[in-house]
Amino acid sequence: PMIEDVELVIIFGTDHYSQRSVITLTQQNYATPFGVLENDEALIQLLAREIGEEKVFAEELHHANEHSIELALIWLHYLLQVQPSVRGFKLLPVLCGDLIHADEQDLALVERVCSLLRDAMQDRKTLVIAAADLSHVGPAFGGEPVDLIRRALVKEADEHLLKLIQEGKAEEFLQALRNINNKHNVCGVTPIYFT
Repeated sequence: PMIEDVELVIIFGTDHYSQRSVITLTQQNYATPFGVLENDEALIQLLAREIGEEKVFAEELHHANEHSIELALIWLHYLLQVQPSVRGFKLLPVLCGDLIHADEQDLALVERVCSLLRDAMQDRKTLVIAAADLSHVGPAFGGEPVDLIRRALVKEADEHLLKLIQEGKAEEFLQALRNINNKHNVCGVTPIYFT
């Protein structure tokens, strides 16, 4: 579908502060400089009921300070301002915790969430966004300075991940990062995996 037709936007963002939650929902609407984007309350309540409120809202306060979803929503909301043909849509903002060290119970939860979202998307034109990025290397991220050789290796690793993403190989994407214990600090693992 074209952006003009979208009825539901599901946005997965990295929860940089998560201690235990694989997914974190919020009942609060997001605001950008262009105004407020309305959440899909019915979908949020469905997920909370099916998965458990204690699981999906345990770290809800992280939505207040997390930048990953906010940044992408500003661009999306801007599109609404410059595309007058775009009608309103409902939003499902989902912060995502770590999957690199996830156990079978966490992976089962991810599969359950995906199943519920697939059902919710059946009758609505949906845009799914991974508000995520790839490698974070160098002193600012707790590593050594990056020389040209290291930069080339990181670029090659990111390009391999992008290829897996483009091919829809979620399991291979996750396993590739687990194999190297995410040594390049790809903080968008879970949003990309969900998407």
